[in-house]
Amino acid sequence: MRLGDVVREGTARSGRDYIDTSGLAEFAPGRMRIDLTVPILDDPLHEGTEALQKLRRRP
Repeated sequence: MRLGDVVREGTARSGRDYIDTSGLAEFAPGRMRIDLTVPILDDPLHEGTEALQKLRRRP
C-alpha cells in the first residue's frame, strides 16, 4: 500500500520550527507501521510546547 504524506502547521511553523516534508510511504505486504521523519529546527526562542500534524492519504 502506498500513502502520501503532508505536514500541516499547528502551533509549530514551517521554516521556523521544522522543515516541511512530503512524499510517499510504501508499506511492504503484512507491514502495519512505518516511521516518518520531520526535521526539527532549533531556534533561540522559548515558546513552550508546539504541535504539527502529519497527514496521510492515498495518492
